[in-house]
Amino acid sequence: IIRSQTKVEVTHTDGQIVMRIKYLGEGNYYEQTGEADILRLENIPLLESICAGQIKKDMQACIKKAQNLNCDIFGWGTLLNSQYPELWQEISSDWDEIFPGVKAEIEAEFQLRRTYVTDQSLHYQ
Repeated sequence: IIRSQTKVEVTHTDGQIVMRIKYLGEGNYYEQTGEADILRLENIPLLESICAGQIKKDMQACIKKAQNLNCDIFGWGTLLNSQYPELWQEISSDWDEIFPGVKAEIEAEFQLRRTYVTDQSLHYQ
């Protein structure tokens, strides 16, 4: 990963707080250890999709861990306060109970910029 950007948008509907997280990442491909023909142009979208899927999975795991520990390491309470100050004033004293149940919707996109692979892996005999 050479560059990434994450945006978080808060929505509040019918008593449910939702964090909409949009991740945009870029990266380079440096080496290959398998035998797949990764250099083919038609394989790039598949690689990008796999990378985006893994990033989303890692983000979900991180959020789940933080919520299980009841630790708002993301600053969601602060974000909620800035976008919905009246709501925050109502719920801030209960944030420790609310935070673990906040829903996170994650959208991840990833683009491969360069591939530094010049040939397939060596084949040992």
